[in-house]
Amino acid sequence: MRRLPIPVCRFALLALLTISTLSAWTACAPPDPESPIELTAADLETQIAFIRRSATVAAERLQITVVGARARLEQVRQNSTALGGTLTARGFDPAALSSPTAAAMSARQVTAAPARSSATPLIITPPASQTTTEANATDAEPRLSDFRVGLEVGADDCVAAPRRSLPANASAIYTSARAQNLPAGSELQTRWFAAGAERTRLTYAPTFAIEDNCVWFFITPDETPFVPGGWEVLWELAGQPYPRQPFDIAPN
Repeated sequence: MRRLPIPVCRFALLALLTISTLSAWTACAPPDPESPIELTAADLETQIAFIRRSATVAAERLQITVVGARARLEQVRQNSTALGGTLTARGFDPAALSSPTAAAMSARQVTAAPARSSATPLIITPPASQTTTEANATDAEPRLSDFRVGLEVGADDCVAAPRRSLPANASAIYTSARAQNLPAGSELQTRWFAAGAERTRLTYAPTFAIEDNCVWFFITPDETPFVPGGWEVLWELAGQPYPRQPFDIAPN
């Protein structure tokens, strides 16, 4: 079996790499007879003629590869023409996006300053980040967090030793929440449910601002009988409800 000349294989590999690398950024530029794509296209025509003189399976496969590469070059030219027309219609100068010539790429240096154009330059300014501003605005809003249910309140006004199961003979059941950025007069409310039915609701409006501190409510069996079963307490701030906090009251 005849082997394809090594220079032809090397050229096909280099052609594919060159097309893959340059097709993305040359699509925005008008055709340039000295650009790497145009030079590559000319060399491909020469190689196709050479390959056709070698009647081997490997040669035929290589010809298919080179023909495909030529088709991609033609698509790049069409894209360049269409994009150039779009930029011109929008008032931009396509020449400002021209790809460097092969000589310029080999030298890897700028030998002359680009020509000035009277067309409006294409400038894309990314929007200013608003993450910090939005986070600060959110942090400044009144809110509740760290909801607890238990049998007593600690020195920090938060429920100490939160529990999900409480005895029916408890003297009181407390619930607390951490309040932040509450102005004076903010209305706080808790609604207590047993077996899905509301049993009582308690309301409180502090006469002072609360920057970051726990607030709490409690119920007693004298006013609200501790019926064994599933319970829930719902917190509201200025009429805005928070998720219900479930707990159980176990029989004595």
